[in-house]
Parts: sequence; C-alpha cells; structure tokens
Amino acid sequence: MELELFRQDLIQTSTCASGTLAVLPRDEEKKTQKVAAGDLSGVVQCFSVKKGEFTVAFKTLPAAANKIKGVNKKGKEFFKFNTQLTETIRRVDISEKNIWSAGEYVHNHFIEGRDKALYLCPDRINDAEVVPLAGPNDLWPVLACQDRYVRVLRGSEVCYEAPTPAAPVSLQYVLDSHDPQNRFPNAKEVLYGTDNGGSRKYRGGEARFVSDLVSTLGIIHETVMREATAAKLRVTVSFNPSAQSLQHSVALVWPQLEKQRTLKKTFFMLEGLQELRMQDGDVSYLTEEYRSVLDRADKIRQEYKEQPQHLDHLVALIKDLYLDFCKLTGVSTPKQRLPALEQLLNDTSSTLEQLMEFLTGQR
Repeated sequence: MELELFRQDLIQTSTCASGTLAVLPRDEEKKTQKVAAGDLSGVVQCFSVKKGEFTVAFKTLPAAANKIKGVNKKGKEFFKFNTQLTETIRRVDISEKNIWSAGEYVHNHFIEGRDKALYLCPDRINDAEVVPLAGPNDLWPVLACQDRYVRVLRGSEVCYEAPTPAAPVSLQYVLDSHDPQNRFPNAKEVLYGTDNGGSRKYRGGEARFVSDLVSTLGIIHETVMREATAAKLRVTVSFNPSAQSLQHSVALVWPQLEKQRTLKKTFFMLEGLQELRMQDGDVSYLTEEYRSVLDRADKIRQEYKEQPQHLDHLVALIKDLYLDFCKLTGVSTPKQRLPALEQLLNDTSSTLEQLMEFLTGQR
C-alpha cells in the first residue's frame, strides 16, 4: 500500500524554538483539539482543523523576552509577570503558584512572583523539565547541559548529576519503566536525547554506579547504607560485580607489583653479594646477573630507600580488592585464604594468570 502525501501550510510564524508547540487538552470528549504555537517574537497563536477547515482561535501581541504572560483559551491575557531577568527566557514550566524558567545559563524558580531559587549552570542549558521524581506534588527541575551532564536541582543546589556520552539536547519525562528486567517498577524516568542522535533512560528513586574498581563500590555501599539508616529510609541494594572487572583492576596494579617485588628481592640479594665480594675480593666467577646487581648497587639502594614499603601497600591493595569482591559476591570465608594470597603476591615467580585463578576461586 502506498500513500501520496501533500503539504498544507496552516499558519505562518516568526522563528520558533524547541518546545514552543503544544496540543491542548480537550474540554469535552467530542470537541476538536486545538494546537498552540509560540515564536521568538513572543506571539502565541492557537488554531484547530476540522474536516479540512482551518480556524484561528486567537493570536496574541508580541511579548518582551523577560516577561511571562498567561492567556486563556480565548486569547485574553489574565496574568503578567516581569521576571527582571537579563537572559531571554527559553523554557517555562508552571504548577499552581510555582513558575520555573530556564534561560541560556540560568534556571529560576518563582513562587507567587517572588524569587525562590536560582541556579547558574556551568554550561549552556539545552533543555529543561520539571518532573515529579519524588512524588506527584514534589516537583524537581532537570536540566540537559551542554557540558555533557543531566543535572537534577533541589532549590539552588545540584542534588544529582549524571554524565552523558554526548551533549544532551532534549528531555522527556515518562511514566512507564524502560528497564527490561523490571527491577525498579516504581522508578520515575527521564529520557534524554543527545546531539549525536543517541538516547538513554535516567531514573528518580534509583542510582546506578559503575566502576572498574570494586573497592569503590564497596565504599559507596557502606556510605549509602549508613546514610539511609541515619535517615530511617529503606534502600534496596543489588550488585553485579564481574570477574572481568576484578581482573582489569588487578592488571593495572600488576606491573608495579612485579617491579617492586623484584626490587625487594634484588635489594636483599645485594647484601649477600657484597658480603661475598668482601670475603673473596675477586667475584668474576659470578654470573652476569649477579655481577650486574653489584654494578648497580647504589641505584638499587636508592630506589629501595625511596619506596621501602611500596610493595606492602600494593599487596594490601590487592588483598582489599579481593575482600571487597568476595563481600559483594557473597563469599563468606575469604580471610582464611589471605595468608596464601599474600604468599602468592610476594612470590616473584607467580604470574598474573595464577593470581586471577586464585582470586576467582579456580585454585
């Protein structure tokens, strides 16, 4: 089946911005819905189309860039508020006596025409929504910012910010969860679109933390539970730590661990070789490796002197990673294996593969 479509121009406006077109709700079920469009000159036009017939309901006069006006369904002005803002208002949200306005960098909250809160964004505000994240009557501003962050405001402060892979340019509050596993059925979601064409889900009532370092998740878990207990809030926490994440963290530390344990071994070897040279004088019979150690004696001592406990710190770091990984994955007896782990870490002949087999319980 093929459809042939034709263009029909309904109204002409000045240049329009994003978010200035709206389909108005119907007063009665059988009435024709109306469409309102605003342009950058401050003119608002309202029209409807029924059976191919185009009807203009009203067209207002231009408005100043820093004034907020209200008109009824017949186009009559019933409210006017001079915000005294220096920026051009690009977005307005209204709920009862509350007015939220967003300019290029500044977001304001007014109650009955008086300043309630002001937030100066570190980069351009591309879009703004006021959504009931915490409840039907508890409205929170959400900003899509050019510096690749979506920010949630509480008063004049940022209470939460989420980094985005590209600059977010649009926001949309949705009632239904987009989590395929339906883990958070009561979560409130704000979807955002980016300037490279991507989109994501972003939830209220839920925080998701991702880190390559499992110890970071352990710290976050302890902090969240402590604060929730103090505030008498019920918090559900779930973890999905992977062996790949643990391996990645250990692999980052492994080169330094190898270097430091080799340095420690060489330092103590040097003491014995120097005693041998003092006794025998001529040590030409030693292997090239041992003679090289004697030749580098001053450098070896200096390196070990500068970082005598560096190896101990690295060993302790990997032990903590192991304990945190076991804690988050439900392994109840990791401490019994710590002496064997410490021996493996100090053994200069052990490999990264052997260490990972130990950490993941394969040996």
